[in-house]
Amino acid sequence: MFRISSIKMLSCLFMMFVGLVACPLACVLSFPPDDTSEQTVPTSFGEFNRKTILVGGQEPATSFEQPAFIIFGPDGRLYVSTYTGLLFAISLNESHDVTNVETYKPVGGRMLTGLAFDPAATAENLVLYVASNNPPMLGVEDFTGKVSRLDGFGSGAVTDVIVGLPRSAENHMTFDLAFGPDGRLYIAQGGNTNNGAPAPGLFDNRPERELSAAVLVADVKSPGFSGVGDVEVFAPGLRNAYGMTWHSNGYLYAVEQGSNAGLGDRPTPDGGVIPVPSMKDTLEVLLPDHYFGHPNPARGQFAFNENLADGTPYQPPLKTFATGSVVTGVAEYTHSANGGNLQGSLLITGFVDHNLHYVILSDDGLSLVGEGILEHNFANPVDVAVGSDGTIYVLEAGATLAFGGTGSSKIAVLEPLGADSGQEESLALFSLSSNCTTCHMSLFDEAGNDVSIDAHWRPTMMANSARDPLWQAKVSSEVSRNPALKELIEDKCTTCHMPMARTQAVFDGASGVIFGDGFLDSENALNQLSIDGVSCTVCHQFEDVALGEEVSFSGGYTIETLTALPDRLVYGPFFNPLQDLMRTASGFVPVWGPQIRDAGLCATCHTLYTPVFDDQGNVVDEFPEQTPYLEWEHSEFGDVFGQNITCQDCHMPEAVGSVAISFFPQGLLGRSPFGQHHFVGGNTFMLEIHKSNMQTLDLMTSASELDATLALTLTQLQSDTADLALVYTQAGEDTLTVELSVTNKAGHKFPTGYPARRAWIHLTITDANQEVIFESGAVQSDGRIVGDDANSDSLAFEQHYDLITSPDQVQIYQAIMADNSNRVTYTLLNAESYVQDNRLLPSGFDKSTADSDIAVRGAAADDDDFIGGSDRVTYQVNVAGYSGPFTVEADLLYQSVPPVFVDDLRQSNTEQVNSFVGLYDSADRQPITVASAQTTVP
Repeated sequence: MFRISSIKMLSCLFMMFVGLVACPLACVLSFPPDDTSEQTVPTSFGEFNRKTILVGGQEPATSFEQPAFIIFGPDGRLYVSTYTGLLFAISLNESHDVTNVETYKPVGGRMLTGLAFDPAATAENLVLYVASNNPPMLGVEDFTGKVSRLDGFGSGAVTDVIVGLPRSAENHMTFDLAFGPDGRLYIAQGGNTNNGAPAPGLFDNRPERELSAAVLVADVKSPGFSGVGDVEVFAPGLRNAYGMTWHSNGYLYAVEQGSNAGLGDRPTPDGGVIPVPSMKDTLEVLLPDHYFGHPNPARGQFAFNENLADGTPYQPPLKTFATGSVVTGVAEYTHSANGGNLQGSLLITGFVDHNLHYVILSDDGLSLVGEGILEHNFANPVDVAVGSDGTIYVLEAGATLAFGGTGSSKIAVLEPLGADSGQEESLALFSLSSNCTTCHMSLFDEAGNDVSIDAHWRPTMMANSARDPLWQAKVSSEVSRNPALKELIEDKCTTCHMPMARTQAVFDGASGVIFGDGFLDSENALNQLSIDGVSCTVCHQFEDVALGEEVSFSGGYTIETLTALPDRLVYGPFFNPLQDLMRTASGFVPVWGPQIRDAGLCATCHTLYTPVFDDQGNVVDEFPEQTPYLEWEHSEFGDVFGQNITCQDCHMPEAVGSVAISFFPQGLLGRSPFGQHHFVGGNTFMLEIHKSNMQTLDLMTSASELDATLALTLTQLQSDTADLALVYTQAGEDTLTVELSVTNKAGHKFPTGYPARRAWIHLTITDANQEVIFESGAVQSDGRIVGDDANSDSLAFEQHYDLITSPDQVQIYQAIMADNSNRVTYTLLNAESYVQDNRLLPSGFDKSTADSDIAVRGAAADDDDFIGGSDRVTYQVNVAGYSGPFTVEADLLYQSVPPVFVDDLRQSNTEQVNSFVGLYDSADRQPITVASAQTTVP
């Protein structure tokens, strides 16, 4: 059921079972729960009113804790099972408020899980089937699951119908129950293993059984039914299906929980095992006579997510959820409320991501045409039910289960507010990345390298462009310093950092808004689109319109806004994609689009101009905040000079050979060249902050994925960015002369992008006694450069040098902004020019013909040794009184977030600035060594 981080907490919680009430109790609601705050929730399916109707620990539900499942009974009451063994019957009024709560403990101290009312049950003749399991959660005997029939609530017979169902030593057990249209009872039965093979530790070497890891079926109403011996396997190969539901289309759908690496592997027919990585949670349509991927040797099933040896076809998931979702409950939204926009969709609870997901099924029910998050911020939602009037009931486990949840168990409701509310007239332009993950995962090139698009993209700065705390801090600082320009600033910054939400908002007649009740607010209807960052359906929907031209810069990309799903076009690099399959699965139609390989596509956001204002607040000019595309175009890498080595060539390196670009359907032919979705730059500092604060920043990635991106980033910095060489040394009578050459290997200036990044030379000379006699560019523990003039005066900066003779002279390659008084500034909207720009030029860059927007500024403009592709710096050091040989060591260091930049941020007392500063102060602020050189001078 749950992932490993839940196990210890769960084992402790279930020690509390002894001593709970053992008889029916009734209590009348005389006052509402404490947290009854209501709020209107705008969604793409109309507006809902959200409120909490029941809170555990409060009257009338003081014993309401550790809930498992929630369903409606034929009497109109809500029924909730709990792992404490209590069954709750909850009466509601027309306003969905609780009027009465009854409790019943029908099977003693056993843990109650699945609930299913007999299809013939009535309000006067309640017949309820319940699944139960022995406590505690871990280390329980096998074959201890059972299904019982309750005739009435609190009275009448309790009959064990099925006894001896399998039970894992871990927390897999008998979960959901559901009567099918055939009148038979379907049972979600967890697997005894992690991946099919017995394993020590949590799974206690327990093997799979004939009836484990499957959805089972039992004709419990047949007069001849005799118990567990008459139970059959309906859907084999389900590791741990927690919740399931029969849809009005006639199909049974289940949510399946993926395995954990290191807790047990897949078996082979010869008795061996094969290691398996962690697998993600999925949504499955349980077609008869199909196999769902989890091996079970007890049934002779060894296939892992592929067809069985006997020819039984493997059925791939309808949807794969993001890592860490842990999906549990599922229900069909059956009502026509709010114009019927949500009718027929499946609602799914994300236990760990705290979301209520929705998926829109195709007409045949066998694929998806849409998906997303309906509502957020539930406290470990474990199940969901839909009332007869379209009200949605979300069962929140709170702190009673795992994963560090807080608060009490609750029931929250979402009440539809009418057919004319919300955004039902809006055309949906985008889809979340999770919709693409289903198919574009588990990809390998011809060398066996994992080139999965989701795993490569998810930890990148692109994916986290909206969640990035530095970006949020900087935008909030700019707004605080220019409050009259708040709307302009936020709209401009969302264009490229929250492109889906901003584009959708503009289409709907609004603009990009970040703070307050803007996109970062979890209650905002566009929140999920916003925090999905620079996502799949952004870049792949860019039209081939004026790319590389000025009109497309600063977020001037073009996205078509006339076509509705499922006919929206997405562009890819290959001819003849499988259109029908992707159209059905995602709502988008793939077509060949050569612009996807065009550097001009990247230039839409990575060439950014900000407005320049006069003293009266009028826009009088534009400031080239970052211009890597224009720098590239003016180099030997750009198409102007014919080499045409594009952004994609370096930042999306080709895989080895061909790649089958989709996991589904199986057997696709490989395509080449395949650009890996690394999007690696040079910002290791922020990646480290992201990794150290994953939960705080609510990142939807993993530490291992971040580690992989960090490794790639470091490799790029140290292998493909710049070289350093000691090209000349001479020891005179009193003077040691050292000449360094720094070569820029990038296709644009280095450092590039945001004008805070800097690189510098750290040079050390020691004598024969290993005594340091000269050092320029040393680094303090807080990341400051010794000798940098900005340390003592924020309006100063270190000039460019051709000759260095003193330790307090440091060659720092950086861009320094200036305001309209030519004073140094770190506020973008105060910047009018660069007072210095001596960043290393790309090869072929002619500084004498460069446009003013990419020109060299300051003393480097007149330095004959500072040319396209390289710079030479000479050091002359007084060595009188010291004896050789002299050791010369030089490093080229790089820093993406300099202390002087953060010093300026600290002046803005905003929530986002204070949050980032806290993360910054706790981080390792030492620079990255890009290149090194060493020599000995006699």
